[in-house]
Amino acid sequence: ALNVARLRSCTPTRKRLAQRMLENDLENLRPFWAEWVKSTLEQHEDPEKLIDGLLDPRIKILIKKELGHALAIQNIVCVGYALVISDWSILENNTSKPFITSDNPAILIDFVPHHPYPTYIPLTPRHAILIHVNPKNPHINDLSDLLERRDIITDELSEKMTEFSKDRVIQNFTARKKAVEMLNCGIVKAAEDKIIANIEAEWIKEMVKEYKDWRVESLNTKVSAETHSTIFHHAERAIPTNSQIKILL
Repeated sequence: ALNVARLRSCTPTRKRLAQRMLENDLENLRPFWAEWVKSTLEQHEDPEKLIDGLLDPRIKILIKKELGHALAIQNIVCVGYALVISDWSILENNTSKPFITSDNPAILIDFVPHHPYPTYIPLTPRHAILIHVNPKNPHINDLSDLLERRDIITDELSEKMTEFSKDRVIQNFTARKKAVEMLNCGIVKAAEDKIIANIEAEWIKEMVKEYKDWRVESLNTKVSAETHSTIFHHAERAIPTNSQIKILL
């Protein structure tokens, strides 16, 4: 679970997305900062210049990729433990097409019956896993509170994680051909610039050719706003761009 969390936090894709998410957050907050400056004029040397700068669309906020990556790394343990207490589906692939992978191997699959979308990770050409985070799991909040404690010791953490994991479901499935094709398609769409396979096959080349201009981007949507606060929803989605993908065997 912690290795999956690492793959969700330390790939080139995750570094890029973390950087963009921070920039989007800061850009969206600029009007609220301007309002805050107006309400605290006496605290600023040149409030009018500050307000003009915050509201000037020509001025962009840029975040270093290293900062976004550092913040993503900070979440590895929390994400990993959340995956530990989630439901896991182990997939066995006996079809003629193997699972393929990429330089962004732990992806969210747009799987209609499940929300939030499950994390998909191909492990070998014949095995993969789907991890379903259940937002209604009462232990999610317990886990968050636990990890915020500064006095937690290893034995207590181990005991609590065992308790939190007792209701999780682990299932084994045989993946059908359509499911394998859908999962492989998701991998290609979400790749940064490399696809990795254990065979050289025309169907892989065709899939890469069809989706070579796709990549994962962070979609930032304002879901609610009040006078002094707002909430933005981050979602990652593979969309058409102009990136280039290579195939590695």
